[in-house]
Amino acid sequence: MKKITQVIFDLDGTLYEKKSVTDYALKKFSKEKNLDFNFVKSKALEAGEIIKREYKKFESSQQFFTEAYKIMLPLIGLDNSHGNLKYVEDLIEGAKQKILLDIHPRKGAINLLKFLKNSQIKLIVFSGGYPFYAIFDPEIKNKNYKIDLEFKKTQLNNLGLENYFDEIIPTSMFGGYKPEKKVFMGLLGYLKCKGEECFMIGDNENDIAAKQVGIKTILLGKEECKRYIPDYRAKNFHEIKEILSNYI
Repeated sequence: MKKITQVIFDLDGTLYEKKSVTDYALKKFSKEKNLDFNFVKSKALEAGEIIKREYKKFESSQQFFTEAYKIMLPLIGLDNSHGNLKYVEDLIEGAKQKILLDIHPRKGAINLLKFLKNSQIKLIVFSGGYPFYAIFDPEIKNKNYKIDLEFKKTQLNNLGLENYFDEIIPTSMFGGYKPEKKVFMGLLGYLKCKGEECFMIGDNENDIAAKQVGIKTILLGKEECKRYIPDYRAKNFHEIKEILSNYI
């Protein structure tokens, strides 16, 4: 069994239990507008599907969500005026601060990270999974990469995990997002290693897409995978440690 040199972690939903920013914001929005939350959420999802069918490309996540809410507002009986749109965007921004920054590491995460560091394994955070849009302009890519990097650093700092990781790498560094093959190719090139030397640990199929470039994968949790099947599944970090022990 070939030994590994690097373990790559997804961040949101993997190192901590992720809650939905959109759900949090839309619940507040629904309450303020006296609307049924499930109805509003269904229309938000419908708006996202409309964008997917149009194959639109966006320069940032903010642009994607702005477009989605422009479509959503008429679907729930409101006009997409600047005032309504800004109200939704402000709620989303507030939800980011509440949901994505008020976070705590999963049970067993620190124990696993200590074990890997003591085993001289290089630890990487590789974060960013937006399959609905991509960045092509180099200047836009560089701008988004810097913004994403600072936010991920803040998240790791709030988790108390920043000192365990050798690299924090947003997928936007490579002009795209999981599950795009090009971002995993870019990661291997940046790390100067082969896929077989790495494990990717994540909580959804976007992370398991690392298999496209030969990276071994562990899926944390029970999410169903259709396109990419994980090499291993684990219920918790203790099980992940047992799996990785065989490759160190």
